[in-house]
Amino acid sequence: MKLKLLISVIFVVIGLSFSASAHEMISINTIDYQLIKERVVGNVYVRMFRINITLINQGDENSGNISVEMTDQEGFTLRKIISLMPGESKTVTFYWNTTITEEQVINITYAPATKGVTPTSYNSGKESIVIDAVYEIGMDETPGFEFILFAIAVLIFVFGKRLH
Repeated sequence: MKLKLLISVIFVVIGLSFSASAHEMISINTIDYQLIKERVVGNVYVRMFRINITLINQGDENSGNISVEMTDQEGFTLRKIISLMPGESKTVTFYWNTTITEEQVINITYAPATKGVTPTSYNSGKESIVIDAVYEIGMDETPGFEFILFAIAVLIFVFGKRLH
């Protein structure tokens, strides 16, 4: 009886040691963005954003190469490859330009960059952020200034004819 109990305990310990295998545990810690530049080129309003994505490895194994991608609604993708040691966090920074003034959803994904490595819940994931819409374009311009010049020109033209 004691021998059966001892063998059972040994099998349980061996089974637990195999199930508690080492692995990476990558997750997105924070995502933030900042509008860093605005300009008008011809008739097009261009905004440049700095998007920071901080990932963390809470596992007990090196992550290997991880591909971090951000994709906008038009399908434009930016990509960087990083690796994380156990307990390490890194911030990936993208500089992204857009001419769209409406609200936009940016999809952020991370997954193994090495071919043959299967994406799992430990080494891959995704999140989305929403970039706010632009409500006032050219806030530094004087609104209606051109109209005032036009009105003055019309008045001079009308009254100028009456004086002659």
